[in-house]
Amino acid sequence: MKKVLIITTHFPPDRHVGAKRPAKLAKFLPEFGWQSVVLTMGEEHYHGIDDSLSECLSDCIIIFRPKKWHVSRGVTLTGMNSESKLINRADQKWMPLIKKLIERLMTYDFGWILSACSYGTKIVKDEEIDILFSTSPNPEAHLVGLWLKIVTGRPWIADFRDPWTALNVFYKPGYFKRGIDRLCEKIVLTTADHITAISRTLAKNLNKLRNRRNKNNVSVVYNGYDKDDFDEVDEVDDIASSAHPFTITYLGTWGTGRSPESFLRALGKLLIQCPNIKKQIRVNFVGEVKFDQQMHALIEQVILEENLNGVVNMIPFLPYKRGLNLLMHSDVSLLVVSLFHSRVGCLSSKLFEYMNAGKPILALAPFESEEAQIILATGAGQVVASEEVNAISKKIKEMYMNFQNGCLSNGADAYVTEKFERKKQTGKLAAIFNDLLVNA
Repeated sequence: MKKVLIITTHFPPDRHVGAKRPAKLAKFLPEFGWQSVVLTMGEEHYHGIDDSLSECLSDCIIIFRPKKWHVSRGVTLTGMNSESKLINRADQKWMPLIKKLIERLMTYDFGWILSACSYGTKIVKDEEIDILFSTSPNPEAHLVGLWLKIVTGRPWIADFRDPWTALNVFYKPGYFKRGIDRLCEKIVLTTADHITAISRTLAKNLNKLRNRRNKNNVSVVYNGYDKDDFDEVDEVDDIASSAHPFTITYLGTWGTGRSPESFLRALGKLLIQCPNIKKQIRVNFVGEVKFDQQMHALIEQVILEENLNGVVNMIPFLPYKRGLNLLMHSDVSLLVVSLFHSRVGCLSSKLFEYMNAGKPILALAPFESEEAQIILATGAGQVVASEEVNAISKKIKEMYMNFQNGCLSNGADAYVTEKFERKKQTGKLAAIFNDLLVNA
């Protein structure tokens, strides 16, 4: 069986959403003649653990987690005598400045990059790797892929789940970091033998940055959904059983331009107009507030102002399978699309899980967004402009009345959504591997 080295900073049991894509690819690639070998970070570096994400992985997947290399190992201060400690106290006032300088220069996680490059070179040789596949986030994975491409000569595919420098506009890095990002992105895009992306918009944007030799050598491999994840949905759990039969559920994070304010304002408006239905509607927000310290306070403020206490249920985190379980026992799936993320090609992975759940989707999104186009093309739900509070309020009421009358749509047909199954998307990637190997 041919072998692919999957280079990723996120992999189960990391609960980061970026861990799901490489995990599902690793799961299905053997069915297309490719054994998965994974080079990733150690579990101690993950911000959170979700063991349920590891359940889909078979024992045939080989995983390497090299330890980070630390500059401080050679200059540890432990074991100093009393005299050297006195000398060191005088130097300690410079440590904050030195630390800031190092942080400014260390624009990437070089501790992992150096270790992964060293181990990766050995892995390619020992495991007889045929193809290199690096997937972001984070860009460190592509830098490792670039190094291994140069030193081993193996065909290399760089996979983008998120844009790279396009996100710099939103996160506003320093001038030095922005320049380094642009240089590294250009080198990666022009050196990789093939580029894959999770959306048509992102693929189009990345193709503009390619050189003439590699123009139009960019493919779309959607995140998709895994049917096996839904086979294990059990009876209503404690969280779901406490909700009213008409339940709207949102899975995912808030922040970085993605806000529930319009939805909450619309819901508050509806409950003022129809106060008798307040006890018959429940909303679940499942996920964290990330990269935006003001967002959590805003959500709490709007809930208070709109008198939605007891209606909106804030759930900071659920293991992946429990989240799907809650989704399957809801009546409407809520999708909120950020205008900024839509323009740069960040296609929400939860869209495909929503579609397979078979619940009608209420999408607050720009009509030109890829999410909106997919939903409308497949009949998976309704799309409303995210800033139109009155229209959102009317749509919630319409879906609620349809639910009461027993005529709420079941969402997209399984036959229509089948092409977004992760196994089929993995088959597209395997075909790219095969073509590169033939033409290498």
